[in-house]
Order: sequence, then C-alpha cells, then structure tokens
Amino acid sequence: MLPELRLCFVLSAFLGGVVVVSSARVRRDSRNYRYGVIFDAGSSSTKLHVYRWDQSRLPTKTADLTELKLSGTSKVRPGISSFVSNPVLVKPSLILLLYSAAAVVPKELQSSTPVYLKATAGMRLLKPADVVDTIFDQIDDLFLDSTLNPFKFKRGWAKVISGEEEGVFGWISVNFLRGVFDSNRDTTTYGALDMGGASTQITFLPEGQIFANLFPLYIAGRRYDLYTNSFLKFGLNQF
Repeated sequence: MLPELRLCFVLSAFLGGVVVVSSARVRRDSRNYRYGVIFDAGSSSTKLHVYRWDQSRLPTKTADLTELKLSGTSKVRPGISSFVSNPVLVKPSLILLLYSAAAVVPKELQSSTPVYLKATAGMRLLKPADVVDTIFDQIDDLFLDSTLNPFKFKRGWAKVISGEEEGVFGWISVNFLRGVFDSNRDTTTYGALDMGGASTQITFLPEGQIFANLFPLYIAGRRYDLYTNSFLKFGLNQF
C-alpha cells in the first residue's frame, strides 16, 4: 500500500466521529515513528487530532496507533462554514490548532509530517461553490505559509469530503476498534450509524449483491463492498 494510502487509513479512524485509541506523551528523541495531523472540520467546530504509529508497519490494530495527548487547544468553535460572510476570519482559530499540534510533534519531523483538513456536511450545505472556494482559499493560504504552519501541506489536502466518504470513514473506525482488521481470516463486521451536526450516515457490509450506494474498499488486501448513504440536513443541529 502506498504511504499516502496508509496515512488515509490511519487518519480515517476518527473521521466518522469516533475518537480512537490511547493517549500518550510523545518521545521527542525517537525517529522510529510517523506522525499525521488532521483537522476534522465539522459543522459546529473544528477538532484537532495528532496520530503516531510505527513507520515500519501498517497499523491494523489499536495497539499500533496512538492519538497524542494535546496540552493546548484541541477544538475551536464555530465550524469553518460560519465564516462565509468574512472568510479571512477562519485563519486565527486554525492557527491555535497548528500551535497545539506543533507542541507534540518532534520539531525535526514536522516538515515531513502531513497536515490534512477534511470538512463535512456543514460545508456541503453551502451554495454556490464559489462561496466554499473563498473559505478554502484562506485555509490554503494559511497552510502554505511556512511561518505559521511547520507541517507538510499541498493544495488539495484541505477539502470537503463527500457524505459517502464520511460514512465509510466511520465504518472503518468502528471495525478498526472492534479488531476486524487484525487478521486475514473472515470475521464479523459491524455497521456504523453516524449522526453529525448537519448529516447522518449509515454504512454496513450487506449480504448479497447491491446495485446502489455501493462503495468498494480495500483494506490490508481484502475487499469490502460496502453500502453507504448520507442524509444531508438530518444531523442534530439541522433537526
């Protein structure tokens, strides 16, 4: 599996709204780990998550993956969609999260540690598309500014994910935590229901063949033909 795909798997462990694994203090003298920084940009807040894993193997068990304990700001309100009338104001709150991430990732590894921002239904509700673009222009400007962001970033790493992706990430989270990916043997999988602020997702592995809402997924050499559907405006805040 490509390094980028490995990182997407690791970081998908919280995108469905499930916060995972253990907390630990980082060892700043170790170069045996890889790190990833994720901004989970929901409809009501943006949450910071920093993960660490052994660079020599793909983490398929909870013991392989550590979510680092943050001493600084880990969540800011409101969500980034709230800055539609004045997009430049999205930067200050995200800067606080960058400072918190920089405090736990070893300085010598920061330039090689990727940072991603994944926005969900709050941004999917915004119309027209150029309104969304103005907010992400500000976010890109921030993350591309090396004086404010010490981490690795490329255009396209901050984006709105689809409802189907959000649902699948939630399914991966649940099954990761339940140990489904620990071995190559056939094992029971678990469905995932995720209610966010602006949408609700349902994802599961159905019996038999399906012809609508199919999302094929490969993890650790196995294929899962998932059913996933996202219901916009069926989140808690929208209700």
